Amino acid sequence: MMRRSKLISLMIIISTFMLLSTVTVSAKTVSEHEPNDSMGKANTFNIGDKVKGKIYKGKGHDEYDWFVFTAPESGKICLDIQVPNPSGHEANFDVYNDEFQELFSEKMGVSIKSPRCKGTIDVKCGKKYYISVWEWYGDGNEYIFTTKYAIDKTKITKVKAKKTSAKVTWKKKNEASYYQIRYASPSSYSRFGWTKGKTIKASRNTSSKTITKLKKKHSYYVTVRVVRVVQGKTYYSGWSGKKLIKTNASL
Repeated sequence: MMRRSKLISLMIIISTFMLLSTVTVSAKTVSEHEPNDSMGKANTFNIGDKVKGKIYKGKGHDEYDWFVFTAPESGKICLDIQVPNPSGHEANFDVYNDEFQELFSEKMGVSIKSPRCKGTIDVKCGKKYYISVWEWYGDGNEYIFTTKYAIDKTKITKVKAKKTSAKVTWKKKNEASYYQIRYASPSSYSRFGWTKGKTIKASRNTSSKTITKLKKKHSYYVTVRVVRVVQGKTYYSGWSGKKLIKTNASL
């Protein structure tokens, strides 16, 4: 009985570990804290975090906020920057590498039409990148920015249907952790997107997947997207263009 009890306990521990290892880490919110008015005093954050802060030239001469992150993997990073309630003069956003080379720059505020912008930068694994938020004068601006890995869409290159199955082939992407294949009958798709459908998974090492248990003499739309997991955070590409599958009862 003792041996059996230990075996059961071990199985519970292993199962718990496997469950925890598949949990996706959710993004957290990071609030800027002073002093962070130079590169050497930059607040640290991770890719995927939401960063919130305020610059206020007229109060305490807080005209610069600096932030720094280290890229855990190489790739393309998307920047989403918002100034929800622009006031005073422009809020300026600049991104630099560790050699102080400017990679991105944008001005936002009351004199700029849109209080939101998006941009991308290329990053290398293990390298540091700095984001500077500043204004010369004004009543101050609150700001929010997020960063995430941007993934290009893949493309379906071939579909081959049989009696109750269909093989889907797409262009392989090096940054993929895995792929998702979604399929549904045409009646489940509208110009606004999918209303229903099934999604299956394919390994990063493959560029094709066979969908099984399809109906005979039936039509399906199929589409594929790339999924990348970095430090427990999951990033998705957009879905590829859809392809039509028609199963054939004679095959």
